[in-house]
Amino acid sequence: MSTRVALIKHERPRILALDFSEREATKIKDLGFNIRVGKTGCDRSNEYNIPWALQDVEILIANLSPGCFSDTDKRSRHERSVEDGPHFRALLAEIWLKQGWTILFIKQDTPPRDLEAIGIHNVGAVSIRGLLVSAADYVEHAQYWASEGPVSALYLPRFKGQAVVVDAEQPENKILKRHLHVARMSILSVDRGITYGAAYSRSQSLIQDESSDQSWLALKIEYGQKGKILLLPDFGKNNTDVAIALLQEIIPDASPSLFDDPQHKWLKDYLPHPVEATKNEKEKFLAVAVEKYDRLQKAEDDLLEEFRWLIGLLTSPGDEFRDDVAVALRFIGFKVDVVDLTIAPGAAMKEDLHIVDVDTGFFALGETKSTKRGASENFLTDVQNHQGRYSRENTIPVPNAILIINHSTEFDPSIRSGRFYQNPNVEQRCIQQGILALDSVALFQMCQFILSGLASKASVRSFIQNNQGVIRTFVVTPTNESE
Repeated sequence: MSTRVALIKHERPRILALDFSEREATKIKDLGFNIRVGKTGCDRSNEYNIPWALQDVEILIANLSPGCFSDTDKRSRHERSVEDGPHFRALLAEIWLKQGWTILFIKQDTPPRDLEAIGIHNVGAVSIRGLLVSAADYVEHAQYWASEGPVSALYLPRFKGQAVVVDAEQPENKILKRHLHVARMSILSVDRGITYGAAYSRSQSLIQDESSDQSWLALKIEYGQKGKILLLPDFGKNNTDVAIALLQEIIPDASPSLFDDPQHKWLKDYLPHPVEATKNEKEKFLAVAVEKYDRLQKAEDDLLEEFRWLIGLLTSPGDEFRDDVAVALRFIGFKVDVVDLTIAPGAAMKEDLHIVDVDTGFFALGETKSTKRGASENFLTDVQNHQGRYSRENTIPVPNAILIINHSTEFDPSIRSGRFYQNPNVEQRCIQQGILALDSVALFQMCQFILSGLASKASVRSFIQNNQGVIRTFVVTPTNESE
């Protein structure tokens, strides 16, 4: 039976931080971890530094930037480097064999060859008319893809979406979710065929995009009792915090063999009474805090569902947007009928809504439009047609109308007003025809002011009834609050 014997006393695990600053490493060291800083040499110094023997490193965390692993042949050795060459591929192999962890934060625009250089294969994609395909798929069907048009080189495309899908069963994701709002992500795979070349391995997604490809944006490579490799987005200044959380919350449970055992495991049952009392008080406090957090989380989830329509004013398409507008106007205090729901199949389409203020007798036709582009003047023509038809059918003067548009939906709502009916002729056309063209962002703001107590429902209804023309935004003023 063999026994491991340490030749010098050291704390395990031994962590190598590649291309992190000394200040960032100190933040980890101050939490009790045995960490040293290394360099790939892709900075101006052009010097690599591996401050531990390859076989001594149990956990590697690294900031990957273009050229860090792929252009090492001309780099020189730093005076404090233990290794006589930039043997980063061998370093990963050693960590894998001793069941260690490699955590790679991949900066955007890092080429796939930097991952190939350390033995991670099939990362990246080829773009053909905006369609992303894997390199393996392109090679296999090269003749077909060539007929489709110009082909880009293999690269890691930047992720441009606004939402991702997170696998809740992967323990690492409870850490990643905390920092996703600052993540700068790249598309790592479109075919899930990523492998680690040093040994048989399997990869699984941590984060996917919402496209039909469900491209992988973060993943884990592992196999049985061997090591684990995490390919993660670049969280910028938060990379250190993500690494710390993984070291504290995930790796000790997943790989306890990497950590030194306490000398006397039974000591936890023989704590001094003041220590035991404080420990118990801390646990009670945490139990109450967790209970309150869960209660607040449920309340937050319930409220988010209750006011889903409010978010829909900024994001919803088609009939869904129409229904969200109807709920918003009812919230403000109008009586709203959804006309579309009363039309027989095959009958001519009419206006979307009938909007009534029971207190004042106000009546208006409502029309809703949702588009990824800017607001079209053709929308006004549709409203005028509805006004004329309604006037003829009911033998009454042309009624007022409210046109609510959710436009430019790919843009942040804060900048949409600059794209909403800027032509002064549109303003005059609306006023002459008794039309209020309302940006859905303004309707959203009206509801928000009511919810925050800064405006009353009556004042908002009065504002809507007393205005024609174009309303891009809504801000509470003494004038419109007193109406």
